[in-house]
Amino acid sequence: ILPSASYNLSQILVIDLYRWLIGFIGAIFVITILELIYKYITLKLKTKPLSTGLSLLGQKSLQIYAFSVPFLSVYLSRFFPKALEILNIENIFTANMFIYNFVFTLLVAIIYAFALYFIVKILDKLKINKILFGK
Repeated sequence: ILPSASYNLSQILVIDLYRWLIGFIGAIFVITILELIYKYITLKLKTKPLSTGLSLLGQKSLQIYAFSVPFLSVYLSRFFPKALEILNIENIFTANMFIYNFVFTLLVAIIYAFALYFIVKILDKLKINKILFGK
């Protein structure tokens, strides 16, 4: 809501506090649901590959995040359009946002998470991770 003559400062503050409260409650709800899902996955699938994979990704999540920022924002945004141009493939993602949001983004996230995990593991073996991230 834009400030106008019909709203005074106290009404604007009440509206903003209401929005913050709704956002806070929504965040708590999402975190609680994700925690329940994670507990269900880890309890039911304790020896399964999915649980093991999630556990390994969680152990290296800081390193994966730190490396994902330059990879996603710099390399992928430059590499992907050029790769499509070289392969002479039409970029359907710019025309179809459903495919981009629910298929392409999910696949990129999964592939990147595991690829960056293996890069982090290689850096662990080379002892570079201790220099970059500490113990």
